[in-house]
Amino acid sequence: MDGMGNLRITEKGLKLEGDSEFLKPLYAKEIRSRPGNPLYFQSARNVTVNILNEKTKVLTRLVTGPQAVEAHSQKFEVKTLSGKLLFSADDNEVVVGAERLRVLGAEGTVFPKSIETPNVRADPFKELRPPKLSVPDDQFLYPCSRRICAQSTGEKANPNHMIPGDLANESLLLAESKTHG
Repeated sequence: MDGMGNLRITEKGLKLEGDSEFLKPLYAKEIRSRPGNPLYFQSARNVTVNILNEKTKVLTRLVTGPQAVEAHSQKFEVKTLSGKLLFSADDNEVVVGAERLRVLGAEGTVFPKSIETPNVRADPFKELRPPKLSVPDDQFLYPCSRRICAQSTGEKANPNHMIPGDLANESLLLAESKTHG
């Protein structure tokens, strides 16, 4: 075994022991720690891992920095050890593959566009409260296949100004005005 300092040349390649500092980029086919020992990367700014094609164009980039962890790729996935998809995101959609999605936060959840779900359930032994809708421009259009009950917390709700949902499916729109004072 030849080498200098912590760097040794072996029949399998180079072996580097102890703490080492690289001042320029490090290119390697494989980097691994000894069995049973962790592999550490430290940086004063960030650690960037690039996946390149044969023309050295970046295909995927993972950047861990002081403020965030960023993944730049066509698709991002999080899977369990058994390979089950928990989360994926690409330009077209975000998929949550877990059996249950919980959204925590004092202010609730904001959906700036439409949402679709086959059912909404409360936690076991908890009350399911209807969602609170905020309609800033006094117009509310809600297509439905069965029924919807709209309750106004303002002074008046006029059912004559409400548009029934999908009439082809015999939808019914119920309205109730309730003044809080």
